[in-house]
Amino acid sequence: PDYRKGYEIWYAEGLALARLDQQDEALAMFRKVVQARPAFAAAHNELGKGLLQRSDYDAAIDHFVKAIGADPKAEYARGLQIAMTRKTQAAAKETQAPVIPSAPKPAAPPSPAPSPDTPAAR
Repeated sequence: PDYRKGYEIWYAEGLALARLDQQDEALAMFRKVVQARPAFAAAHNELGKGLLQRSDYDAAIDHFVKAIGADPKAEYARGLQIAMTRKTQAAAKETQAPVIPSAPKPAAPPSPAPSPDTPAAR
C-alpha cells in the first residue's frame, strides 16, 4: 500500500503551519519529526529557519549542522551561514561599550598682538 510514514505527515503539517504563520505549532511539528527520525535533514533545516526567526541562534545553528550532517546541501549550509552571522552581530551589539560623548575641546588661545616693532604693524 502507498501510505506516508507518520514523520512525513508531521513534516507536511509543519510546513503548512509555517506558511500560515503559526510558528509555535510548526516548530512543535518539526521537533516531533526529528524525535521520530533524527536524520531527517529537511526537518532540521526547517527547525533552524524557525529558530533563526526567533533569534535563538545557538539552537538554529545546532539544527542546521544536523541538517548538513544528514544531507550536505547548499541550502542547509546557507542557513548555517546566516545563523552564525546573526549570532556574531548580536554578540557584537551586546559587547559594545556605550558611546560617551567627549567634552568639547577648549578654544585655542588668541594670538598675541603684533608688537609695534614688527614690519606687519608698521
